[in-house]
Amino acid sequence: MDTSNSEDKKDQTVGTRKPKSPWLRALASGLSLATVTAFCMILIVKSDEATHDLIEYNQNEAKIMKVAEALMPEVVKESSQIKCKLFSDKRIGKNMHLYAFLKADSVQGYLMTYSTDKGYAAPLVLIGAFTKDKQLIKNDVLISNETPGLGDKVMRRNSSFMDMFNGKNSEDAVWDVKKFNGDFDYIIGSTVTSRAVVMATKDALDTIKVLNFKTLKECR
Repeated sequence: MDTSNSEDKKDQTVGTRKPKSPWLRALASGLSLATVTAFCMILIVKSDEATHDLIEYNQNEAKIMKVAEALMPEVVKESSQIKCKLFSDKRIGKNMHLYAFLKADSVQGYLMTYSTDKGYAAPLVLIGAFTKDKQLIKNDVLISNETPGLGDKVMRRNSSFMDMFNGKNSEDAVWDVKKFNGDFDYIIGSTVTSRAVVMATKDALDTIKVLNFKTLKECR
């Protein structure tokens, strides 16, 4: 039996590839172009995010410095360097900032952000200035969603409420409002906000007391 013709035909079938149709080639090219475009878009978005974060960070730093100058002018005046660290604590929030004001590597004082969800409208973010021994100098509200005309009365620009905390440490008082047998006054009509500030400040004092600045993660 002569099989040469059938074997030749088999070899020709194996060795010959059917050319791709034009629409398949177009689809492959389109997918490749889409992949490259998507990759480029990711790079652009990442670059834009990094730039935005840097701008926002610098703007926040400027805001923080203004607050520092208002809360502890002498410490700011005596300091020649500022270092920022990040920390998280379940009592006062995630990614809070702790600034150390230094002179010749010696800490002159601290500035710390802290938050609470016990206010009328969370989050309520505060900022406190502390001595090098971690006693409170002054504090203020940094970000508030509290009711205008009521909850926002706790802010320094609106009342003298925050003056009650000047120079305090965590052992100085019963940290609650007088309505709940504490030592602190409260603003009528904004008891919830007043109490939130009192309790959050106590938590901030307890937190900063045990923080080791050297071991914390540096801010971006």
